[in-house]
Amino acid sequence: MKWTSYGCENRNGKLREYVSGKTDEGKWTKRSRASKISYKPGASEKTIESKKSKARAEASKWMEKLNKELDNEEKRGERATKARDLTVYEYVEKRIDLMERNGTVEYSTITTYRSSAVHIKEGFEGVKVCELDADRIEEWLGDLAESGYGTSVRRKAFRLLRQCLKHATITRVIDRDPTEGIKQPPDVKVNEGSNALDKKGRNKLDQCFKNLANHTPTTAAATIALWTGLREGEICALRWSDIDFAKGFLWVHHAIGRGKGGCYEKDPKTHHIRNVAMSEDLSDFLMEWKKEQFEVMGPDEERYVLCNADGRFIDPNAIGKNWSLLSRSFGLVGSKDRPVTFHDLRHTWATLAIESGVDVKTAASNLGHSNPVMTLARYASESDDAKRRAAELLQTRMFTESGAE
Repeated sequence: MKWTSYGCENRNGKLREYVSGKTDEGKWTKRSRASKISYKPGASEKTIESKKSKARAEASKWMEKLNKELDNEEKRGERATKARDLTVYEYVEKRIDLMERNGTVEYSTITTYRSSAVHIKEGFEGVKVCELDADRIEEWLGDLAESGYGTSVRRKAFRLLRQCLKHATITRVIDRDPTEGIKQPPDVKVNEGSNALDKKGRNKLDQCFKNLANHTPTTAAATIALWTGLREGEICALRWSDIDFAKGFLWVHHAIGRGKGGCYEKDPKTHHIRNVAMSEDLSDFLMEWKKEQFEVMGPDEERYVLCNADGRFIDPNAIGKNWSLLSRSFGLVGSKDRPVTFHDLRHTWATLAIESGVDVKTAASNLGHSNPVMTLARYASESDDAKRRAAELLQTRMFTESGAE
């Protein structure tokens, strides 16, 4: 239907604006509302008529607004119109459910989304998705900060909200994304910089490994990480068939992720299969590790390099926790004076590779980065040794070449 006429009525000295029109069934219908325009009792006819004229002008604007809303509903369709009545949290949960059903997002990411959705539920209780505005969103972000939530939690919750509202805009559930123009919480890191092992730390770790009576899956994983820069999940997903001892390469085909129901095997983080060259030391270590495993469990090229007694992969979280205990017992401290986490071994490989002159593209390929800039920005830390070499290099070249000209 469409509203086609408007006007105002004088009821007991009070003005009411109205609009009317025919329904799709051909019946006339009418809506009215109390006007904000009024006049005092005993006013002259001229004053009353002037007030009525202003009320009719307001009724005209009201009719335009109602017709615009009707047009938008027709464009939205029935499905989008119904979605407008969902609360913000209901809409977000529905989007998460669809992403999980469609398999477009990893289970581990879905778990993170559901954690973030809890903050959305608390912040916009009862608020419909079509009622949400920028002021409420900014108040919500402020409330999260005042409640003591870190920037990581706030950023994840905001990004999820923005993602869902962007979809609501595309599907015409809402006319405009209210997160437009709102900056997400700044990425303030508590532990700034890469906590890589320096030369002294690497030698100390090497000596600690040599003092071990036997290697464990945790120390084996650490050895692989230190020599290749692989992630915990990628190391735990390695099978013996992924290692080519003849050519000196290992292949990263999968990773172990964590989601609803526990751990599972998935594609690598960037969904890109890659190979990583092995050093002779790493190749010798893995050859010996394979020999010991096959003697105990029998030969099986499809078995995981790091496995439980039943041959299944080991949970990457278990590797990380066990390593933290070992690292502290070894007294390992990184370049930022923090205990060395398992992921810091990856930092160590990246830092040493860049310091040693490995080109950034090769380092990025080993690490599984699609963008080499990330390799430099996140994993290559500053090094006093590298700074000294830079000073020495400039010392020899600063004026020699210019003087030769």
